Amino acid sequence: MLDLAAWGEFVVILILALIIIGPKDMPKILRVCGRWIGKMRDFSYTIHNTLTTLSHQEDEDEEKGPKSHP
Repeated sequence: MLDLAAWGEFVVILILALIIIGPKDMPKILRVCGRWIGKMRDFSYTIHNTLTTLSHQEDEDEEKGPKSHP
């Protein structure tokens, strides 16, 4: 369920952004923010996949048993 207080805060932030930034520059700012969010998602996806791969490799190594060194 959506929290109504959160929507109120979101609306206040949007109104302040319109006043401070102005309606002319708002689309540019939103595009830049969208690109940053996309880059952060890609970065977190890459980190998640890397850690998952490392975890699976470690699990496979543990299943093989201890290595004997000559």
